[in-house]
Parts: sequence; C-alpha cells; structure tokens
Amino acid sequence: RMSNADVPIWEKYTLTIEEASKYFRIGENKLRKLAEENPTAGRVILNGNRIQIKRKQFENWKQSILDHNDYIANRSTDGGRTLRYKPVVGCSDYILAACHLQECGYATAHGYAQSLIYDYIEKYHLTRFDSVRYTLPAKKYMCYTQDT
Repeated sequence: RMSNADVPIWEKYTLTIEEASKYFRIGENKLRKLAEENPTAGRVILNGNRIQIKRKQFENWKQSILDHNDYIANRSTDGGRTLRYKPVVGCSDYILAACHLQECGYATAHGYAQSLIYDYIEKYHLTRFDSVRYTLPAKKYMCYTQDT
C-alpha cells in the first residue's frame, strides 16, 4: 500500500502548510494568513485547525496574480518602446498607484481610482498584504486626469 509520503508533491491534491511553503516558495505564516483570511475562496480545506492547500487551485490563483503583474509591468502599445503603466511599476503608494492606473487608461470610468481606493483597498484593508505599511490619515484623495 502506498502512503501519502510516497506520493510526489506535484501529484498531491492537497498540501500541508509546510509542503505548500516549500512547493510555492511562500512563507508558512503568509500561507496560514491567506488561508485563514480567505477560508471560502476554494483554495483551502480547513479541518479543525489543520489547513490543507488545494495545490491546483492555488497554482491557478497564484499564476493569475503573476500574469496580471506581468501585464501591468510589461504592457506596451508601441512595440515595447514605452511601457503603458510605467508610473505604476515600483510605486509604493497605493493611492498614487490607483491614480496612475486611471491616468494610464487602465479603466475609463472617471471615479475608478477613488473606487479602487475606498471600495476595495481601504474597505477590505488590502494594504495588510503590502511590504510597506501605511499610516495615512483618513481623508479624500482626488486623482486628476487630463479630461477633468
């Protein structure tokens, strides 16, 4: 009889936090935090206090984030001479990054940047995933585009 330890990690349906940490090269604490904050996302199984990561679902989710990052970092409309979202790449201020996304044409809605900031980033405290921590006072931020 084959034991779970005999199954290659890339063929397992679920991985322990320790296995997933090594396989995906993400810290164990970060994986635990992702699992605990997103228990219904379809990438984890919670069995009491034991967390199992669904390998294929996590791979797909991680890859979609990497693909989107690559799109933002490398998108060009002139054959690679100019990067469309250059002001966003490396921007460590989420408010400026949201404004730059709007200015660069990522979204055409006039209130896109404000919606991204208030309705998503601040509402769901998404800066907790950043390596830079923000302690900005609560106030309204305005992003201006050339057509305003």
